[in-house]
Amino acid sequence: MRANRVMVIVLTLMMTLTACSGDDDASRLRANMDAMELAIESQRPGEFMDYVSDDFQSGSNGFNKEQLHAYMVGLRFRNPKLSITRGPAEIELFGDRATVRVSAVVSGGRGVMPDHLDQIHVVSHWQKIDGEWQCFGAEWDDREGSGQ
Repeated sequence: MRANRVMVIVLTLMMTLTACSGDDDASRLRANMDAMELAIESQRPGEFMDYVSDDFQSGSNGFNKEQLHAYMVGLRFRNPKLSITRGPAEIELFGDRATVRVSAVVSGGRGVMPDHLDQIHVVSHWQKIDGEWQCFGAEWDDREGSGQ
């Protein structure tokens, strides 16, 4: 009888640790997305790129990592005042890979009032490299609002 209780305790701990592991990975992915959002809003494209893997490819735009960086630098100059409001992320974990779906509203421009407002839907693909989550691919569509 005692052996059965020990087995139940061990199995419960294993299931709890597995669940926590998934939550921990999801939390790390959310933290990475928060850092990337802050980097964009703070006009620091290099910090944004810290979370992008060297083999990054965008299916929707055909961007590689260098082209994405150039796009982010251009975005910085076109929109000195940029604001992002992100919706909740849907995270699917597959071991050391993940897919994240999220929508965001992006406003930007040069003056006090935004010149444009865009709704963007992003599907990003992540892999864990040396214990750190890196984005290796993304597709996005934007629905331009007013001003652009």
